[in-house]
Amino acid sequence: MEMNKREDKEKSKGGIIAIAATVVVAVIVVLSIVLFQKLQASAGKKAAAGTETAETVAVENQPSEAVTEEPTTEKWQEGDVRYKDKIYRYNMDIKTYLFMGIDRQGVVTEAEDSISGGQSDAMFLLVVDTSSQNVSIISIHRNAMTPIDVYYPDGSFNTTETMQICLQHAYGDGKRLSCDRTQHAVEKLFYNIPISGYIAMNMEGIQAMNDALGGVSVDVLEDIKDSSGQVVLKKGETVRLQGDMAMLYLRGRDTSQYDSASGRLKRQEQYLINLAAELSAAASEEEDRAMTAYNAAEPYVVSSVDFASMVSQLVGYGFDASRMYTVPGQVQMGDELEEYIVDQEGLYDLIIQVFYKEVTD
Repeated sequence: MEMNKREDKEKSKGGIIAIAATVVVAVIVVLSIVLFQKLQASAGKKAAAGTETAETVAVENQPSEAVTEEPTTEKWQEGDVRYKDKIYRYNMDIKTYLFMGIDRQGVVTEAEDSISGGQSDAMFLLVVDTSSQNVSIISIHRNAMTPIDVYYPDGSFNTTETMQICLQHAYGDGKRLSCDRTQHAVEKLFYNIPISGYIAMNMEGIQAMNDALGGVSVDVLEDIKDSSGQVVLKKGETVRLQGDMAMLYLRGRDTSQYDSASGRLKRQEQYLINLAAELSAAASEEEDRAMTAYNAAEPYVVSSVDFASMVSQLVGYGFDASRMYTVPGQVQMGDELEEYIVDQEGLYDLIIQVFYKEVTD
């Protein structure tokens, strides 16, 4: 499609927006987990007074029979599935949330037409097991090839076509309609695993969150230049990043230097670790300060989830790196654009591992 080619070619120029959006979603996930673990019972009392929200609609149905179309599976029988000579049952204690980083500038606004909603450059599934009280995270490659619904600029339906999953968000209003359609595309990619709700953030929300915390301190890992070529952040100095400096530290790189993207990735990892520490301190010492950070980013956020209610429910839940997963696959060059070809067998293994329990009785 023309929109696909035009927008993806623009993104190939340095990949800055794609990297920044990935950081945005990682920040959302970090913020969520920190608040899950640190907020006090008062948040739960506030949430208890709220109304029923999208997350309560979660997992009423098991994945549809489409899952069993894989060659190594059998037909559903009373809610169970045979896979690789074992019987599995869908874990009804799971709730799943989709987190998205959107490549649109500024606060959330209505898109000018139905092909300009912005791409979801970063996507994570936050999988919450209310029985074991553990959280898993599954990252989804932006270029994962999957069927998405394509629309004309006037909003009328065009066709369903296998394309990069990040493009589904563009075909909408840049707000809830875009997110709803992306959620549906992700559900289809995951063989109709139900998703309870979503949180999406435009990339500039990270700066608002950063500044609401009073900045994040880092030991600068390498010289960082501004647009004029002047070094504004010197390697080795300790700086509390605020305003534009935070975004420059996360996004800037010298494209004339070989493999400069790797250095930028290290800075992003460092920033997230330090941000998590800031959020943890804010949540344990000043509960309101941590929530203020989220509130500052709220104009950049589209959500179907009552965040306070979700947080209060998940206080004390555990997470560690062993429950961080990636949709398996590999990148290959398509006719013009990069395509991430999902390893369907590997994905099915992942679905069984995360969303199912082996039946032993």
